[in-house]
Amino acid sequence: LEKALYLSGLEILPTASTTSYGDEAEISTDFLGGFDDNSSSDSIRALLPQTQLPPIKSRLQIDVLSALYHEDFDQLVRNHGRLRIRYVDTWQGRLAGSINGCTVIAPLMCIHHLIDQISGHSLPDNDGLDDSAIQTVIDQETPAILQSLRSSLGLADQSFLIPSDVHGYLMDNGQLHSSQFVDVVGGNILDESHLSNFINSLQKSPNKLAATLFFHEHVVAILKIRQSKSECWYEVIDSLPLKETLMFADESHVEFFLRHGHSAAKEMDNAFLDKTAIFKCMDAEAFRAFLQWYACSKFSAENIQ
Repeated sequence: LEKALYLSGLEILPTASTTSYGDEAEISTDFLGGFDDNSSSDSIRALLPQTQLPPIKSRLQIDVLSALYHEDFDQLVRNHGRLRIRYVDTWQGRLAGSINGCTVIAPLMCIHHLIDQISGHSLPDNDGLDDSAIQTVIDQETPAILQSLRSSLGLADQSFLIPSDVHGYLMDNGQLHSSQFVDVVGGNILDESHLSNFINSLQKSPNKLAATLFFHEHVVAILKIRQSKSECWYEVIDSLPLKETLMFADESHVEFFLRHGHSAAKEMDNAFLDKTAIFKCMDAEAFRAFLQWYACSKFSAENIQ
């Protein structure tokens, strides 16, 4: 009821100022294993004026909304079982060759998910990627591609890459095909109608689909896993998950690291968990709730201000 009343309040609040502050949270997604070469133009960017701050009411809205989305995530994981998390013991940056490699890791995860469409292999549609496939992508395939691509672009080791360069390389290499491309969605990830358009685009197709989500300078893979004609699961694979995303609403940082078998004293300053996290959403509403909390968990205090 609290959430319903709060969201209703968002719709009827009067405009405090005619100043436009731009989109607070933009999302870029490409799906069905093909990627738009112009997708880099849809990257996330802060559009708040340098000399102005949004009204205090706006900052409070984001804070409250974030808390509500965190509670939803918490309930889905701990009480309902509709959002399940598992971990793989490797991650982006564990090996020097995979540092800053999320723009390669995410589409490679999609390629492995779609491998039956690319090569004609017959793989079950109701399975996601197993741990060995994820380890192969991060520890073997990604370093080789990063080295080759950075060298061809004249970039230093560990340089960041933009998604369009990676997608072009994978297409030139025959690992992706333009015929696989379905759609690209860009805009405010916290806008309900925009997020619904993205989820509906995934839901309406009877085909096996995969997507990459580029948000706050990080890319994750999204896999659509059909269980039946009417039921789909969604897996989000994050090769460098933030501890803020994974923490329970009532959990301290010390409790979080101890729960994951880490030394709290050693890891307190680490913003990331040294594992790959796979979030399995058992239905579209769990998937929506995860994306909403994922976005809010990426915002720093400076972003909110």
